[in-house]
Amino acid sequence: MRCLRAFARRVPPVDLDLRCRELQHQTVGENDAAKFVRNKWHHALEVGAEMPEHHERGSNGAAMAHSNGTHTNPAAENWGITDQVTQLRISGSNVVYPLSELGGEPTLGASVECAIKIDDPSKQVSRRHARLMRAHETWLVFDLGSKNGIHIDGVQQPAGALAPGTELGIGGVVLVAESVQLSALRGFLARLLGWGDDRRAQVDRAMRAVRAAATRLVPLVLSGPGELVSIAASLHAHAIGRDKPFVVCDRRRREADADVRSATNISNPSQAVRAAIGGSLCLLRRRMPSDMSSITEEFSRPNPRVQLILCTTSERTAGSALRSYPADPIVIPHITEREHELDRIISEYAADAIHELGTARTTFTPEDLDWVRSHSASTLAEIEKGTRRLVALRAGENLSSAAARLGMAPVSLSRWFARRDHLDEVRASRTKPRQVAGQARGPRRRRGKTTFEMD
Repeated sequence: MRCLRAFARRVPPVDLDLRCRELQHQTVGENDAAKFVRNKWHHALEVGAEMPEHHERGSNGAAMAHSNGTHTNPAAENWGITDQVTQLRISGSNVVYPLSELGGEPTLGASVECAIKIDDPSKQVSRRHARLMRAHETWLVFDLGSKNGIHIDGVQQPAGALAPGTELGIGGVVLVAESVQLSALRGFLARLLGWGDDRRAQVDRAMRAVRAAATRLVPLVLSGPGELVSIAASLHAHAIGRDKPFVVCDRRRREADADVRSATNISNPSQAVRAAIGGSLCLLRRRMPSDMSSITEEFSRPNPRVQLILCTTSERTAGSALRSYPADPIVIPHITEREHELDRIISEYAADAIHELGTARTTFTPEDLDWVRSHSASTLAEIEKGTRRLVALRAGENLSSAAARLGMAPVSLSRWFARRDHLDEVRASRTKPRQVAGQARGPRRRRGKTTFEMD
């Protein structure tokens, strides 16, 4: 629990001494275990030591901490979402409790007097079940002697710190600690799986799978139609960080470094593992390396240095790829099952393209959305590709500048749009008094194909 150790180094002992004396009067009925943990934290602050910890896997695969003398698992530190927790949300719903609106040290429980009143159909929540305390940028939670205790990431504990993604069990209710970055990850997962009420539990399970995989204890398995590498790369960027390596090991792709359009591909498994250290290694189920020994060896280590992402088109075959590393797959539905959400999916991918390409002034018009829906919406990967290329073309002065933004040859971009009969529509929509050098002049037929002349 890095936040507790950082907390111990920052807070002057006198401050916590005063705080503990106040809490002793405020938490009458708190169980002995919670008081013991408080005293352990107090002692650590006085001597300037790090908190002793012991790890146990919770129900979500995350490493848990207990006071037992061992050090933090370095793999758990691979989770890249470390910004400040801003709210608690009931898992599987959109019910949130903004922490900024709660003054002092809010209590959680079934009583109407609690700052966070929890309605639990199973009646397992005590009237005053737990208390939150803020220490600089970290929220801490303490059990107040409740009958059923509190569970942090599936493990019962008397107290603990809330980091983004932490699941806090209060009776029969699970609260997810969320930050701005974690909310962005949840939003992206909802884009993949759906925004309906029936999809919320799936989104939370997927978020748990992403967080567990970030600890490198289990692989992240993606199952769905079409190209999944771009989705894997986006999840890596959200959960691990864009600055960490993302490497694909595909024996049928050409060796290539990362560019605007695609990820690094290294077909040699041992070289791919070395290049992915500190980040993610992505494998395709239908094109697995012929020699898996170096990958198996890496994930047999006590602390794997790489997050493994497996992409498969079949949920049934997902588990057979790496039987030694069971994981709950994220099953992405076919786009035909989400016709009613298609416009929102396209709009969100267009917003991403505008942000990533640095074209904030670009307008993605309703006509553009209609075109993507008609010409480039067979899969999520195709929607991402179509919106990105269309945004680049709208923003560019000409075809060449649009291609340069995308890191591809102008002729390739021209042919891609020509196959979709749209470059002439984009050109006609512009209201420029003169033609810019390098801009596509117009389509003409040659041997049954639409081509483009360049100035």
